[in-house]
Parts: sequence; structure tokens; C-alpha cells
Amino acid sequence: ACCASSPLLRNLAARGYADLWGIDFRLGSLEGLRHPAVRYLHADLARAPFPAASFDAVTCLSVIEHGCDLPEVFAEMARLLRPGGVLLVSTDYWPRRETTAFVPRRHTFGLPWRIFNRRDLARLAQAAAAAGLQRAGEWDPSAGERMVTWNGCRYTFFAFELRKPR
Repeated sequence: ACCASSPLLRNLAARGYADLWGIDFRLGSLEGLRHPAVRYLHADLARAPFPAASFDAVTCLSVIEHGCDLPEVFAEMARLLRPGGVLLVSTDYWPRRETTAFVPRRHTFGLPWRIFNRRDLARLAQAAAAAGLQRAGEWDPSAGERMVTWNGCRYTFFAFELRKPR
């Protein structure tokens, strides 16, 4: 979901995975990332044009920090997943609040941008649970070092797995 700047689908296809779909509302930025075995659609993450229970797995990498309505997105991902399906998510993260208000949108794909913090993760977990998605394992919100520098901000990533119950 929102695959325009990610090589993930191309890499999965190169390793023999099949029935791969990418949706994004910015498909023009896919040049150089496309793979002939992947089907790409111009679509909204919160209103994907697929029937319910279409996928065993969905990835949403470095997306939710760009102005997504979390309850809406998690509800849609839960709808798309088959029972037992997995949602893999990553987001920009630092345990304490970091401001991104000074960064012009022209530097953030024209979208809002935030760095999630420890409190945000609790709200995120609540939104996922309300959509019927379960955390796979415990989340460790500690962060050792700021490994990412982008737009004058230093942070790391928080990656997690959610599952749709069988």
C-alpha cells in the first residue's frame, strides 16, 4: 500500500513471489521501481479497489506518518486481509515528541509529515485493535539511536506486525 517510492514489490517479484499488487495515488513516481510481474493501480489507501479478504499480507512502509487517518486505514487493511493475514507497517519514530512543523510540504511529497512518539504508538495500537487487528508480539518503544536524518530531523523507524484473527 502506497508503494511509489519502495523497491519492496520489485524485490519480492525478483525472488519469485506472485500475485503482487501495488496501490498508490502517485504512480508517476514509480519509474525505475516497476517490475513486469507486479500490477500497479492508482488508488487511495483507505479505499482500495479490491474485494474483502483479498490478501494474505499487506505492507505499509513509511506511509502512516504522512497524514493518514489511522482508524480509517486500519479498518481498510483489516477488510483487505484474509483471516490470519498479516499487516507489516513501519513509521518514522522517536520516543519523545519531535516537531516537523518547520518542514515545507514540498519536501514531504506534498503531504503532512510527523514523527510518531511513544504516546502516538499507544493510540496507533488502539486504532488497530478497534479495526480488529491484533499485535503480533510485544512492542518495544525504546530507541537506541537516531539512525535517520531527513529534512533536518533525526529519528529512527518503528516497525510492527498486526494480524487479522483466524
